[in-house]
Amino acid sequence: MRLRFDQSDGEKILNLTSASSIDDALEQLNSTTNSYVILESEYDYMQCAGDIHNLTIEVRVYNHDKSFRHYTLGRKEMSKVWHIIKCKVGPIWVLAHENLSLDDAKIVFNHFYNNNEIPPDYNKRNVTKYHVKNN
Repeated sequence: MRLRFDQSDGEKILNLTSASSIDDALEQLNSTTNSYVILESEYDYMQCAGDIHNLTIEVRVYNHDKSFRHYTLGRKEMSKVWHIIKCKVGPIWVLAHENLSLDDAKIVFNHFYNNNEIPPDYNKRNVTKYHVKNN
């Protein structure tokens, strides 16, 4: 797997041989200079943006026909209240249960690294339609 993350002096890319670099990159998240972390498997990827207190996590899963599904992750409890995640590229709107913390990110990213799947304790909201161009 490969880890990409934002730093004040540009994007860094690491080919991972262990999960230790994941937590280090996540702990550096802030909304102004180190605003994202992306974990890429051979086909799929997981990304987060925001800061260590308020962040969003998204996953893109590719199918054999090269189509994909894109999800925003959240805790099991559901909410209809919207929150804003501050990020260097602008505000990101998520539902309250999708406003996650550093601890959530460590759990989700490490599970994805070890199992190439989303942990069962998190919901997925399908947001694919917002990432597909309409012809």
